[in-house]
Amino acid sequence: MANSKLRKFVLHLHTHIEQAAHYDLMLESQDSNSLETFRLNTILKPLAAGETIALEKIAPHDIKFLSYQGKVNGGKGSVEIIQSGLFEQKQMDNDHSIITFKTNGNELKFSMIRSKVVRHDFRLQQPILN
Repeated sequence: MANSKLRKFVLHLHTHIEQAAHYDLMLESQDSNSLETFRLNTILKPLAAGETIALEKIAPHDIKFLSYQGKVNGGKGSVEIIQSGLFEQKQMDNDHSIITFKTNGNELKFSMIRSKVVRHDFRLQQPILN
């Protein structure tokens, strides 16, 4: 992830008959050809000191999911848009970036930190500004 201009994001509630419901956070890629996608168990919200949101990076998704709602997985599941808007990301180092989500006139800012143990796991927490 590199420093970026404003790009689009969407947060889907993903339900499936064979899995527990979860959220998929999708971030428009730099080239706008795909969506970098993360699984999480909560909506994007302000965090208290020490609180985090765990993210698991999963396969990129098609850009159509920025606006798609409906059936997925051969009809075994569905997605519903819960939040959407724009985001900006500033890379601080290889494992840390500041990400700001802008939606409906509100702004949420987080530090996005890559796990040192499992490289596809990340967490959002209150911003660490260097």
